[in-house]
Amino acid sequence: MAAAASWHRVFLLSSLVLVMGVAGWEIYDYPGSVGEIRTLGTGGGTGKALPALNLEKLAPNRGEWVSPTPWTLPEAKNQLFTARRFIYFADTKAVKLVDDTVLIANVLPLQWLIQHGIDSSDPDVATLDTDGDGFDTLAEFKAGTDPRDPKSHPSYSQLLRLKGVDSKSFHMTFASRNAGATADDDLYQVNTPDGKKSSYMVKIGDSFEGFKVIAYRQKEGDKKIGTMTVTGDISELELKKEGTGETVILLIREDKDVPNLTATFLVLLPNSYNKPFNVAKGQEFSMDVTPSASIPAETLHYQFVSSDTAGASLVNPETKQTLVAPQLQPDELKRFSAK
Repeated sequence: MAAAASWHRVFLLSSLVLVMGVAGWEIYDYPGSVGEIRTLGTGGGTGKALPALNLEKLAPNRGEWVSPTPWTLPEAKNQLFTARRFIYFADTKAVKLVDDTVLIANVLPLQWLIQHGIDSSDPDVATLDTDGDGFDTLAEFKAGTDPRDPKSHPSYSQLLRLKGVDSKSFHMTFASRNAGATADDDLYQVNTPDGKKSSYMVKIGDSFEGFKVIAYRQKEGDKKIGTMTVTGDISELELKKEGTGETVILLIREDKDVPNLTATFLVLLPNSYNKPFNVAKGQEFSMDVTPSASIPAETLHYQFVSSDTAGASLVNPETKQTLVAPQLQPDELKRFSAK
C-alpha cells in the first residue's frame, strides 16, 4: 500500500511539471503585443524577451479587435435612466390595493377620476364642481363631458327645477253682447275680477288674459235659476287657452271658474337659485343661463304643459323636444345656496 501511494505522488508531481512546462513554452512562443513581454526567471533574473508582434499578419483581423463590444450602450439621446423605485409603507394595515375599475362613491370609476386628475379620496368627490360650470363630477360623468373644461358640460336644462305649483281658479263672466253692423263687429263683454283688468270688450279673434275668442253661438233654451227652470238666452262664447289649446265655454251671465295652474321654477346655479320665476300652464318662457361671464350662455326655451308628482312637463316649441323638470329637493337648495 505504501509503495502504491508513493507511485501516485510521483505520477501527480510529474504531470504538474509537464503542464507547467507546456504553459511556459506557450507563453515564450506566443506572439505578444507591441514591444516586449518579459517572463520572471528564477533567482531574481529576467526571463527571455518575447519576439515583437507581427502587425502585417494580424492586420486582416485588427478590425474585429477594435470594434465596439456587443454590450456597449448606444449614444444617449434624450434618455433618462432611473433606478428601480421601491414604495415603503410604514403601516401595512392602512394599505389597500385596489383595481382601477373600482367604483368611488358607488358610481364613479377610479380610472375615470385618475384620467381627469380628480382626487378620489375626497369624500365629496361626486358633488365637486372642479371647473365651475355648475355641474358636479357625477353629472359630468353621466353626460360624458370633461369635468376639467368649463365649456364642456351637459345642457343647463338639467339644472331646471320645479319649486312649486299654485293652482287657483280664474273667475270669468260672459256679461253681454253688443251687436254691431255685422257679426264681425259684435263686441262681447267678459268680466275678469282676477285678471289684470276687471273687464274686457273683445271681438272674435281677440286675446285677453291668455285666452283667445274663437266663436259666439246664440242659443235659446231652458236653464236653471235657483230651483226654477226657465226658458231664456243660453248663448255661448267659446274661448281657447293659448299655449295648451284647452277649450273654455262661457254661458252668458254665468260665472265660470277656469283652473289656472302656475308653476314656480328656478335654475340650480349660484347666481340663479334665488331668482325663481312663475310660468302659467300653457305659457312659454325663454332665458339665457350661464354660471359666469366666462362661460357661453345657453338659451332655454320651453312651454309649461302640465305637472304631477314627478315634476313639470315641458316642451320646446321649436324642436318639440320634451323635458321633465324634477321637483326641487331640500338638499339641492341648501347645497347651491351655500355657494
